[in-house]
Amino acid sequence: MKNYVLLFLMILNAGLLAAQEGKMPKAEEGDKKCDCSKKEKCPKKDSTAIVLNPFGENQIPKCVCYRSWVKYKINNVNNILVNGVSESESTNIDFEIPELITNALKKAEEGEGKTQLELTKKTIEEQASKNYKEQYHSLLLKLKREEDFLDYLKLFVQQYRKIEGYTQLEGQLVALLNDNLFIENSDAFKKHAESIVQSHFDGDSIPLELYKKLPKTLDSLDAAYFQLKKLYEEINAMKEIGTMSVALKFENGEKRNIENISVVDVGQPKFKAEYDFVKKAYEELHKKENKQNLENKVNAGIRLYQKINNACFTIYGDAGQATGDIFTTKIALKNAKGDTLHTYKPITIRTRGGFKVNFSSGYLLSFKGNDSYSSFRADGSSATSIKADNKDKMTHALGALCHVYFRGIHDLQPGISAGLSVEDDADLGFYLGLSALFTESNRLVFTAGVSMTKIDKLNTANLSDANNGIRTFLSEDNTNINYDKVYRPAFFVGVTFNLSKAESTKN
Repeated sequence: MKNYVLLFLMILNAGLLAAQEGKMPKAEEGDKKCDCSKKEKCPKKDSTAIVLNPFGENQIPKCVCYRSWVKYKINNVNNILVNGVSESESTNIDFEIPELITNALKKAEEGEGKTQLELTKKTIEEQASKNYKEQYHSLLLKLKREEDFLDYLKLFVQQYRKIEGYTQLEGQLVALLNDNLFIENSDAFKKHAESIVQSHFDGDSIPLELYKKLPKTLDSLDAAYFQLKKLYEEINAMKEIGTMSVALKFENGEKRNIENISVVDVGQPKFKAEYDFVKKAYEELHKKENKQNLENKVNAGIRLYQKINNACFTIYGDAGQATGDIFTTKIALKNAKGDTLHTYKPITIRTRGGFKVNFSSGYLLSFKGNDSYSSFRADGSSATSIKADNKDKMTHALGALCHVYFRGIHDLQPGISAGLSVEDDADLGFYLGLSALFTESNRLVFTAGVSMTKIDKLNTANLSDANNGIRTFLSEDNTNINYDKVYRPAFFVGVTFNLSKAESTKN
């Protein structure tokens, strides 16, 4: 008897430590679930179990291995934006190009400036043919320098605009990323980013060549600036543009010839507004802090392009560990600042594998009942005898069962059950059998097996041996029918209901 009690107490104690319950929601429409009813195996431990497709069906397994780390994969997602994209801060180097320069460049491109210079040279040459070559030689030289000044000015502005375009790359790529959280066609997206790069870098999109662009452009800009500086000084330093002879006639009729009179250019220096712009732009670009910011800005844009070009636009992550019967995960996309950009609907998956213990209580029926006898005296006999009445064939009880079963994904699961019942006189009944467990929540359990319950068994101490089922009292002084409470095995069936509560564990 003590051994029975100890055995069942140990089983009940193990059950108390492991009992837990869950609820399985229905699958959401649009989710593709694995069909575990076809004996499909659960994903291997630490393998990708959840695949989210923004432009197609999600692949969500119906089950995962117990205690496995569930991973997820999100396709066609802007993982650059989600992982965080921050545009670096720097001082913008922004100067308005004087309208005078714009007009001069426009005329130069249309050939108007060149035509005017050619006309001027033609006039000078005509005058030179009239023996004035020496007087206008210096003027020809000055006009040539002015023409060179306009050419170098055009080159300077072109390089300056290129540098300005380099600095705009990062902002345009960031704007492109911010407009596309999910990317259906990654090749087309990368092609778009490449076209932005090529528009700023003269058709180049090879990263190694892009990094060389800024130093080369700065060198070209510096060379143009130094030429402009030299030409500006030379143009405005030549005050004497030639000599001339004058014949004077006075009122008294006297004539006097004055020769070699110097012709001097007076007034505001030429190209002053253009040169002031060039000088200011050059000085701002070459300030130490501005130059460093410029390099950082341009390189940040190139690095971002490399990141886009190498991106697979897929996110892998750990959804958590499946430590219960049902695994639920909520996946969200956040940027580097922690702002939630997109939230997926909760994903619920049942787990399989590992043994589980829980409880149920209900009705237990054992197919063995109490003995029942009545006394009588035969005709002509002075002895009192007893005979069996209609004995009870069943024992009814209310009890609790502890179920041990392998965690599965189906609504019907087999298990081994053990339990006990308490009768009115505080006698314990013990039960061991096989169970069929229906549903995961509000569980109904059918159990069949062997019971050990106390029943009334006839005490034959004051009775003779049975003769055709009849016993006689050995003494008429003691004609009490006595029963002993004894444990007897019997076949039993039980119908019980789930007692456990759902408990959730956060990873």
